[in-house]
Amino acid sequence: MAFEPTPLCILWGDNLTTGSGFRVVLSYPESGETFAYDVPASATALVVPVQDAPPTEDCGGARHVFTVELRALPDLRILDGTAVTYDCPYAPRRQEPPIPSAR
Repeated sequence: MAFEPTPLCILWGDNLTTGSGFRVVLSYPESGETFAYDVPASATALVVPVQDAPPTEDCGGARHVFTVELRALPDLRILDGTAVTYDCPYAPRRQEPPIPSAR
């Protein structure tokens, strides 16, 4: 399983097969939110809707840690899963004051 950060895209190998498709379960343990998306058997990726995705600017929020499970439909057995601490790659960095030149 792999991720692309913005927008959050969850990718899995095409060697995972089910007859009826997949359920991707995205959970945020710190906020208690869980989102589930059913995708067809031919899918190998899911772009998470923006309203469900971790923020790209507030790394300290309740969505910076998440888990993802890929489940088979219809029996919901887990095929793959991972936990992620999301480092917001596009968050502004703290500006340091310039170092005075030594003379």
